[in-house]
Amino acid sequence: MADTDHRDRSPAAPAKTIDDRFTALPLRRLADAALQRARELGAEHADFRVELNRAQYIRLSDANLETLVDADDVGLAVRVIKNGTWGFAGACDLTPEAATRAAADAVDIATVAAAINRERIELAELPELLAAKLAAPSVQAGTYDLVIHPSNLWLTIHESIGHATELDRALGYEAAYAGTSFATTEKLGTLRYGSPAMHVTGDRTAEHGLATVGFDDEGVAAQSWDIVSGGVFTGYQLDRRMARRGGFDRSNGCAFADSPAHMPLQRMANVSLRPAEDGPSTEELIAGVERGIYIMGDKSWSIDMQRCNFQFTGQRFYKIESGRLAGQLRDVAYQATTTDFWNSLEAVGGEQTYVLGGAFTCGKGQPCQIAPVGHGAPAVLMRGIRILNTVEEAG
Repeated sequence: MADTDHRDRSPAAPAKTIDDRFTALPLRRLADAALQRARELGAEHADFRVELNRAQYIRLSDANLETLVDADDVGLAVRVIKNGTWGFAGACDLTPEAATRAAADAVDIATVAAAINRERIELAELPELLAAKLAAPSVQAGTYDLVIHPSNLWLTIHESIGHATELDRALGYEAAYAGTSFATTEKLGTLRYGSPAMHVTGDRTAEHGLATVGFDDEGVAAQSWDIVSGGVFTGYQLDRRMARRGGFDRSNGCAFADSPAHMPLQRMANVSLRPAEDGPSTEELIAGVERGIYIMGDKSWSIDMQRCNFQFTGQRFYKIESGRLAGQLRDVAYQATTTDFWNSLEAVGGEQTYVLGGAFTCGKGQPCQIAPVGHGAPAVLMRGIRILNTVEEAG
């Protein structure tokens, strides 16, 4: 495992290195011991890993050091499937004997748990995706049309729409944690947030939505409303205090506290891009692209303190040539401003492409509170988006 802590590196050191302490471990002997024992005990599947994690925690109060912790966490883990059931065990002793015991413990756990398991564990084949990704060419930076899968787009919605349309950010009441918003109140009803194909709702009633409630923490009934309609910015997310402060008639039910120990804050609803009625399939969106990239899965992102300039990456990228997928690409990131990006939206997929996703760990406030948020999205076609090569940018 790579050590991503850069503090001890000299300026001349490479950006990424493998920690010598990790490479010095008997990795092969540990893996062989664990996997051999799992095989002997009848495991249908076994995998093994060793991790060396380094962390530093610093706490200051008025520039005075209160806490300084440097910690290394090292250990091994064995995961197995036996009789269609998961088993797992770990150890901090990095010896072949410990690896063997962990494998045996994992098999024992799977054997016992099989009696109550109602769903047999089956793993998808690896359909050579990882090998193809490793062998894929690095993307050539430039302008491309994009077809974006919901597994990537939900995070872009969260960062560029969800946070940007929280009224407390627009009014400057929330600034220290993740900034304010470019979507200020004088733009409500006039700002061309995106193309006419763009319809975004805030919804506290969506079935299976992570931000769905019956009533918010101020007693306001859950409801649904438009945030962007026909591409025009039409609504904020509001609690009762921000509604009154912004001159709105009523809250739309966005007060939430993550525990009885915290005061409610204005928090995000399920913010979702709606699918098009009788809209195209993902395959049809791809067929409409001459030169582009199909993006799946979320990874890293960066956005400025006004929710305006951003950059997002993903997990898998496929070249599109003449309406067909033509192999994987690597090192892809898309960059734009929020309004330029959403105004490039040409087509929105139909209901069959829609996926409701989200995150459990949206942070806001000081002291920080954590809230679950849901984001639904269909597949979309975006025209003329700037693509960066992440390796070239890092170099």
